[in-house]
Amino acid sequence: MAGSPTCSRKGVCRVQPGAPNSEDGGRRTEDGWRDRRLVVGIKHLCNKLLVGAQSREGEIMGRKAIFGKHSEATQGRGWYSRGYLPHCDTAGLIQHVTFHLADSLPAKALARIGEEVRNIPPVQRALIRRRRLEALLDKGLGSCLLRRPDCARIVEASLLFGDGERYRLMAWTIMPNHVHVLMEQKSGWPLGKVVQSWKRHTARRIRCLEMEQGMTCSESLWQRDYWDRYMRDDRHLAATLRYIEQNPVAAGLVKEASQWPWGSARRRA
Repeated sequence: MAGSPTCSRKGVCRVQPGAPNSEDGGRRTEDGWRDRRLVVGIKHLCNKLLVGAQSREGEIMGRKAIFGKHSEATQGRGWYSRGYLPHCDTAGLIQHVTFHLADSLPAKALARIGEEVRNIPPVQRALIRRRRLEALLDKGLGSCLLRRPDCARIVEASLLFGDGERYRLMAWTIMPNHVHVLMEQKSGWPLGKVVQSWKRHTARRIRCLEMEQGMTCSESLWQRDYWDRYMRDDRHLAATLRYIEQNPVAAGLVKEASQWPWGSARRRA
């Protein structure tokens, strides 16, 4: 099919020679990622897709269905709950996904944060807890395996591989011990399935790399769970994109986002 990506041996999607750009606009970089700075009507897209989602979130919050056992309300119409906040998993939504290495959040630190937010109301508690965990990740705890260029390259190639077919990749940053992704969901590829494919593929490739180099392979590379949050409007989208691409700067790793080698910021420069 004209304009469809083909995969190189390194697992990076590329547009076939002579193929037009695509219906979503933007320009392709040399490794096949479409820079979506040129997408027109992103505000309209967010508003159109999320009007129904916002109203359903209000309904769920009103019923207090986000706590405790999963209810019918949180399971229908693309909504689900992992016990703390409502999540929406529907084609067309733009999602911010964060997943991290298994050793990046020490048990003692998790217990301390849990105790600190224990008396905060549940909805606020989840948001505050996530912010504190993200700040903890930025301290670079654990093995920080993704600081190695060969490992970071495997993760970036995996993200790029599904761009255009499984999801639309809008921004990403691979930090030393965690990964941020901003993506638009596509039909047939639920969020959990996408994240699972990233983790499974990268874990297998990195383990092979460690074995080839005579290194000790960890039993579990990635933390089992992940964080996700859908974009409610254009302001939320812009703030999230800025947060993702500026994360290496905020963590003190580089002075400018474009200097970080494993992210979308350098490709926009």
